[in-house]
Parts: sequence; C-alpha cells; structure tokens
Amino acid sequence: MAATVSIDDNSRLPENVLELEGDDFYRFTKSMSGALLTEVLEIQDIDSVFIFLQTSDIFEIFQHDSTILRGLKSKIGFDSNDGTFQVKLGLKLQYEYLSKLLKSKSDQKYTKSSSLTSEKIDILLRKHSILLSLLNFYENESTTNDQHEFLSLFINTITKNLSLSNTSRYRYDDKLKSFAVCLYILGGKTTYEFVRLNLPGSLPNLTTIHSLIQNNDDNLTEGKFRFNKMAKYLNSFGVQYAYCAEDCFSTPLSGGVPSPCHFKTDSISQLKLWMDKNEKASILNIHCVQAIPPPNQTVAPPNFVLAGYGTSNADNKYFRAMRLMSGFYASLSNFDVHVDSSMFSIQTGNWSWYFLRSEQLFVFMQDATHLVTKLRNRLLSATAALQVGDKCITMKHLQQLLDNEEMIRL
Repeated sequence: MAATVSIDDNSRLPENVLELEGDDFYRFTKSMSGALLTEVLEIQDIDSVFIFLQTSDIFEIFQHDSTILRGLKSKIGFDSNDGTFQVKLGLKLQYEYLSKLLKSKSDQKYTKSSSLTSEKIDILLRKHSILLSLLNFYENESTTNDQHEFLSLFINTITKNLSLSNTSRYRYDDKLKSFAVCLYILGGKTTYEFVRLNLPGSLPNLTTIHSLIQNNDDNLTEGKFRFNKMAKYLNSFGVQYAYCAEDCFSTPLSGGVPSPCHFKTDSISQLKLWMDKNEKASILNIHCVQAIPPPNQTVAPPNFVLAGYGTSNADNKYFRAMRLMSGFYASLSNFDVHVDSSMFSIQTGNWSWYFLRSEQLFVFMQDATHLVTKLRNRLLSATAALQVGDKCITMKHLQQLLDNEEMIRL
C-alpha cells in the first residue's frame, strides 16, 4: 500500500534544487532519503535532478544478475520464491516520496513561468491560429477517448519542452520513449533524426535512445526461452492461461533444448567454416504466447515473444513432443508428464474430431494462419465438404460470422 505524502510541502527543498548536479545532488538525496538510496543513484550515474526525473524506475536495473550489483542488491531487497526481486518497502517509499516532491517542484516552476493574463491570452489567440485549432480539438468530446490519448501526449510534450530555454531540460513521458524506440528500430537512425529535427521537442536525442535500448531487459537472446519473464508478464494481467504458437522448426539442441547463441565467434575463419560446412537456417522460428484474459476482461493483453532462433525444418521432433505431452498414443516410461499440480480438468463429452484428455497440462492446436488456410481451401472446394463432428459448415456460416460485429472485433 502506497504511503500518503504531502507533495505540496516543498519547505525542505532548497530553492535551486532543480539545478543540483554531481556531489551537490548526492548530498541532497542523502539528507532527504538516506545513504542507501543515494548509493543506488550513484551506481547508475544518476547525478542530477533532471536525470532523476527522467528515470522511470531506479530499481529496475536490479532485476539483472551482475557481480557489480550483488553487494548493493542484498542491502536493498531480496529474491522471492518465484524468482522475482523485491525492493524493501521502506526504501521504495522513500524513493516515491522524493520523486513526488521533485516532480511537484518542477511542475510549480513551469506553472509560474507560464502564467498569463487574460489580455495576453486574447492577443496570442488572435496572433496564432494554431492555438484556436488546439482549443477546438480539445473541446471536442471525442478527444477524451483512448483514440487520441497518445496524440494529446505528443502535442503536450512538444509545447511544454519548447517553452524551456535549455534543451537539456526537455522531459518525455514513458509512452513517448517507447514510441521513440519503436520509431528508431523500425525506421533506422536517418529516419529517426529526420523526424526528430523537424519536430523539435517531440523526441529524445540518440544518446537517450541508445541508453533506453541498452537498459531494456526485454532483449531476446537466440535460443533462450524467457519463462521467468513470461510468468511475470502474465501475472501483471492476472492471467493464468495462455496460448503458445510455433512454426514447426528446430535448431541444434542441447539436452533437448535449443542452444542459446550456438553460433557465436570473433573469428572470421570460424565464421567462414560454418558458412561452408553447416546447414543454413532458412526460417526464423518465433514462439509467441497469447494470454487468455478472464471473461470480465474485454481487451486481450498483447502477445509475448517467448523465444526466437534461426532453424532448419524438424517437424517430427515437435510432433513427437506434442504426442508425449498430450498423451496421444505415446508416453514416457521414466517420467509421467500428466502428474502435475497445474493440470486442468475439462469435460469434453464424446468428441471424435478432437483429441483431449479429461486432465491436461497443455492444449495443442495448429496456429491460426494454417487453420484459416485449410478452412478457406475446404470451403472453396467444389467437391469436398467441411465437417466438424456430424455438422456441415458452409459459406453461409462464414458470412454470418463476418456480419457479426462482435466476432470481427475479437
């Protein structure tokens, strides 16, 4: 439970607090929040109020395992049974309190510097037609919905930053940072700089982008499955079940699991040897997990990429693994995969067209793209019929689904 703090009480803050940097900043944080929080800031080179306010979570770095961080990590928190790192509540509350005080001080400074009289407002409205357009935009009720949320944030960021005389004081919301990273990755450096320079104040500079990418712990490693990350992701939505998709290809295995970073070398000759001797992967295999939301949640969470790796075709290995895990005329003699506390029970009735045990750990089905392709081919066939059980499906049924707005939305 978050502590109740008075964010309006800035009496403890020095007048020049927003200008503090280096040792002056560290002395200030030590006097306000203690030596331990200051040590957390120092190890990350967060040495000014500006950088402090730009950092969304100073404890996020401790989710990584590093010899440099281990000593400090043991002081500020502990590892829970599910493998996640938990920061001590007192330290977290100190950080939240300091953040609210500094943000309040920053907002007050902006408000004071931008105070306008009614006369000045009238003059500005007559002089700049864009202000009238913005007023009409925000006055429209439709702008209050989620459709224009990012657009409003984008406009507000530009106008707020351009009102500052020093570009080093520009600030960006986390959503805008995520958008900037996506633009940089999809468009490249040249495209990103073209947009940023032509829309001043809208996007962070390249140094900030590189820092955001480097500090992002969502980076994929070839052949490494992110099960812990997936569990944390599903827990954030309160979801217990998910759908996992793959495209029926495999890489070199180590103990039955794809070998992470299997082809990694600093030697040109070794790389040439691999290119000449090894079979080249023609497919990038991506395992995606789709969280299945509870019935009272109308919007499904985004997909989660569990793993990715370059592969060659090995469909039989996946097919055998599915048979073993589903119990489809196959079993392991030395390991019973169907004895697990996570098993779910389902009453299937008498299904002759789909194999499913009454107690099951996983449900296997073909991915949506291949299923739709097969359904399309069968529906358009002049000689074959599409049946599920004893029911025949026709184009009329497909048209009914297309006419159903709820089904199209899903």
